[in-house]
Order: sequence, then structure tokens, then C-alpha cells
Amino acid sequence: MDAMERIRQLHMEYTATEEKVADYILNAEKSILGDSAEQLAKKVGVSAATVIRFAKKTGYSGFTDLKFQLAKLQDSTGKVYAEEINTKDNLNTIIQKTKQTHLQAIEQSFGLINEQKLEKALSLLENAKSIYLIGVGASGIICDDLYYKFARIDRKVHFNKDPHIQLTGIAHGTKEDLLLAISYSGETTEVITGAKYAKKQGMNVLSITKLGNTSLKEYSDLALDIPATEGELRLGAIRSRISTYTVTDLLFYSYAMKCVNDLEAELLKTKEIIEDLKL
Repeated sequence: MDAMERIRQLHMEYTATEEKVADYILNAEKSILGDSAEQLAKKVGVSAATVIRFAKKTGYSGFTDLKFQLAKLQDSTGKVYAEEINTKDNLNTIIQKTKQTHLQAIEQSFGLINEQKLEKALSLLENAKSIYLIGVGASGIICDDLYYKFARIDRKVHFNKDPHIQLTGIAHGTKEDLLLAISYSGETTEVITGAKYAKKQGMNVLSITKLGNTSLKEYSDLALDIPATEGELRLGAIRSRISTYTVTDLLFYSYAMKCVNDLEAELLKTKEIIEDLKL
């Protein structure tokens, strides 16, 4: 994910003075590349320390690193977000907008992938005796998909579409188990309740939630970020669903290739029993 995108997505996380820096950069874009932290601070009306703090909160080592990332965008002319579909759009326009939305969601998701965090996530999955999944609504659909994938390779995994049964299952978890909690907002009551209880049980908690501060991250041993691109009013969880699938697919593929000794044999077992239904 590029620097301008990070600034946009983290906008709600900045303090009032940091927000001034964010707004200036978003409007001025490349005109700040020749500025020092002190020069930008003077233009914005804040301290140099605020500029440096802003750069670090955005995910960079300092202001120089932030400028270096902004400089990479000099030849970029594409829009950050796909334009929202509206009632005036014809079918061809809807096709193009949907395509752009999907492509941007995937690109932004891979831009947030941190290999070190991914390795830690794989270690949590590998060392867990059992994996408990929790997610409701659109996130529940993703949990269901991941449950099916893990079941195919004979991984002990627990999930039920009823959130109350999800919580009941977590009540039986132990410190040897892992809770994988999925919530785009990071504020879903059922998911937060499950994460809180899992911590009391001594379970490790791995979460997938949007970039920035969320309540779910407070109860997570490790959080994998997805882009914070969904609007408050939306037809459906389109971008967040695609982003979360990107991360869960990456987790599954990486785990299967690293941890399953005879992956082909496990997949053949499930393939054979399903094929028997065709007889």
C-alpha cells in the first residue's frame, strides 16, 4: 500500500495536530519532497516533532522515509478508490467499476502484508492444538470458507454459523488452542466477547481487522491488517470481504505448504469421499 493510501486510511487515528500534517500532504502531495521536517512544520503551523511523530504513526521510520515513499508516486496517476456504483450506471459501467473495486482491494491488501507478522501467524496456527474461528455476518461467511479449507487437510478446527455456538465452543478452549477472530470493524460485539474470553482461557488470539486502532486488537496477540476502505453506508461488504479473503487464502496456502507433510494424500481423501456422491 502506498504512502498516500496509508495517510488516507489512518486519518481517523491522528491527533488534531497530526491531522493538519495529513491534510496538508494529501492536498500538496509532491510539493513537500524538498522540505525538511522543520520546513513542513512551519508551513503547516505545527512543531517538527509533530511531523516526525506523524510519519512514524503512518508506519515509517521517520519523515525522510515518508518522503522517499511519496517520491515513488511521482508517475502515478490512478485513482485511489474505485468510484461507487450508483443508480444512474448502465451495465457496462457497473462491470468496469466492480472490476476496479476488486483489483484495488486485492492490490491494497497485498500492500499491507508484512512477512514477519505472517510468519508469526503461521507459527500460531502450527502450534495450536485446535483452531477456533469466530466471525459474524460477512466475516462469518469467510470463517465458513476457512473452516472448509482447514477441514480438507485434516486440521482440527471449530466453527458454527450461530455466534452463540461459536462462543460456547470458545468456552471449552485451552491455552493450547488458538482463536482466529475476524471482524472488519474490529468492534463486533460477539467477536470482542469471544476474544476477551479466549484470553481469560489462556488461548492465543490471532485477528484479522482493519488498519488502525480497533477494540479487537486490544485482545489480540497478533493482528493482521486489511485496508480500511469500506464506507459507512454500503450495498454490502465488498472491499472488506475481498481483502479478508486475500489474507485468509494467503494464510491457508502458506500453512498447507509449510505444515502438512503429505498434502496431496489429505486432499485425495476428501476428493474421493465427495466423488462417491456422484455414483
